Amino acid sequence: MKNLLKLLSILVLMLVVTAAQAQKEFTLKSLDGKVEAPISVGDIVEYSVLGAGDIMLAKSPLSMTLEDGTLYGVKSKLGKASTKAVNEKINATIYKKKEVINSYNEL
Repeated sequence: MKNLLKLLSILVLMLVVTAAQAQKEFTLKSLDGKVEAPISVGDIVEYSVLGAGDIMLAKSPLSMTLEDGTLYGVKSKLGKASTKAVNEKINATIYKKKEVINSYNEL
């Protein structure tokens, strides 16, 4: 009985480790670092939003279903991920300012 319990414990541990390895985790931060969005990609894509360490939005699934039934965000496989910081000025022709500053972090 003890051997069966040990075997069952090992199998459960292996399943948990395998499931954890299948998910990819990323964190996207605001320019000042006060707001961050942890993102996990696995069977489903989930994200949450934290502001100064406080939970602003709890872990939420992210998916999209098209009219033809195509489903994005479920059983997703991420091929490549990279981060990029953008800081540019955009000329505004019809706005109260001549140019708009466009600054963000991208994943």
